[in-house]
Amino acid sequence: MKRWIISAVVLSFIGLGSVSAQDNPTPVPTSTSTPAPEIATDTANQADITSTPLVISPLLDLPIQAPITIDLPDDWGFAYNVFVYADLDGRIETVPFAYYEGPVTNGTGTIILLWGFDSVVNPFEGQGMSPWLDGLRLLRLVIMDNECNIGTAPERDYSVGEIAATGTQFSAVDCPEGIPDTRGWFAAAFVDNVNFAFYMYIDPLQPAGTPAEFDLQQILDTIEFRVEDLRVSQEELSATQAAYLTALPQITITPQATESAGG
Repeated sequence: MKRWIISAVVLSFIGLGSVSAQDNPTPVPTSTSTPAPEIATDTANQADITSTPLVISPLLDLPIQAPITIDLPDDWGFAYNVFVYADLDGRIETVPFAYYEGPVTNGTGTIILLWGFDSVVNPFEGQGMSPWLDGLRLLRLVIMDNECNIGTAPERDYSVGEIAATGTQFSAVDCPEGIPDTRGWFAAAFVDNVNFAFYMYIDPLQPAGTPAEFDLQQILDTIEFRVEDLRVSQEELSATQAAYLTALPQITITPQATESAGG
């Protein structure tokens, strides 16, 4: 992801502008786990494989539909995949995402949904889960490039469909060359034991309260959560993602990997 990774890589996979909600009218998600690739058993070269850090694309090519329905305008496109990132404690983690993009008033709107991710614990709320902290953490680790100057406003309430969510406005400026400044908001929630975080922004940069924000919120208002329709459990999803990582003996997430993936 890192904004331009997901834009450049995902769009190159699916030709986003040609895919519309009319082609796939808000289907009920039927996510299934994907078999992990077989692990090589060539012991002769095993030392060379495990001793050399492997720089990989941050996308695992696991197009798992998110457990929601959403009414997209006809000229919007979408894609699904799984993103690899280094968490705050240095562990390599994965997170499924859905990417939606299309025209809004005076620009192009983007909605990115991360779901099924692990939670951090908020020590100030009795060891409870904190969608707010999760949203902030993934904003910096997954959505925006870590070289951007990212600013956030205080926590506030939002809604996604009929679900109450928590989030904030954010801005990302002074990013690496080729990544335009942007501003937007996120809304995170815990629904039927699954984490969700939605990130919205508009290009080009627009002031707060622009009509494009209302365009995006209208799309968010159509969302229905269908967690009960998942055909893969959280445990199966985590196991599938872990199997892909295990098949790659030593993964190193580096700026070079980012540039290669986006290039």
